[in-house]
Amino acid sequence: MFAGGVDLDTAETVCSGEGIDAADVLDLLAGLVDKSVLCRGGLGFRMLESLRAYGCEQLTPAERQWLRGRFVGHYRELTETHRTDQLVSDQLDRYLALRQELPNIRVALQACLNEPALAPLGLGTASAMWCFWVLAGALTEGRYWIERGLELVPEPGRARATALWADSMLALRQGDLDAALPLLEDCRALAARSGDEDLVPYAVRTAGVAACTAGDTRRGLALLRESLALHRSLNDLDGLMFNLYFAAAYGSTEDPGLAAEFGAGRAVHRRDRRPVVPHPVP
Repeated sequence: MFAGGVDLDTAETVCSGEGIDAADVLDLLAGLVDKSVLCRGGLGFRMLESLRAYGCEQLTPAERQWLRGRFVGHYRELTETHRTDQLVSDQLDRYLALRQELPNIRVALQACLNEPALAPLGLGTASAMWCFWVLAGALTEGRYWIERGLELVPEPGRARATALWADSMLALRQGDLDAALPLLEDCRALAARSGDEDLVPYAVRTAGVAACTAGDTRRGLALLRESLALHRSLNDLDGLMFNLYFAAAYGSTEDPGLAAEFGAGRAVHRRDRRPVVPHPVP
């Protein structure tokens, strides 16, 4: 399963159970290293591709399904706890961890495409990584995983609504307004129907970015102001900070004074109550 190799903690999490205690995993790994089935490298332990293929063939269908579920669940949790669209002190460390684990994340995403029951997990994983796809310059790959997931998860709900605005943001980064705008409309309508009102500010904010991208900065700033108020009313501080960043960046051509206010994050504080200037990573 681990195309990019595996560290001890992950092996203990994913591979324990079904008669294997987590405390025994280290000794089992050491035994495989002694037999040259595993070697040290990458994330910690890795296996030759030919041995990986052979090992996969030895799994029964039940074993493969059980392991796939554990594997996908682990990487869904990893991408959620390592979100790079949260303004935290370890933002760079999160990005580097995701980049190192990317081969395994791709295996998890593909497994979700192959197993309908896992498709919502895959859609959530790909959407949670939207900012990673931007930072990594992997916009096409991000859109591929999200859009394949949207095809497999047509049911209305939070996962689909989140994916719609994430996909629209990636489309905007590629200058694909024709694709981005319908996604935003679907997102806003779906969020309102499903009661996920906390997603509405993201759709409005991204619509503001779309308007600015299209050259209508005045309308874009109006939408960013609207979403700013919504983020503030929901006490969504991470959303608030990114909103200020976009407003400052795009507002500089329309109203430099107003953009300076946005850029300073006036009267906005983090959870530790210290003033923060938005980090311009996205």
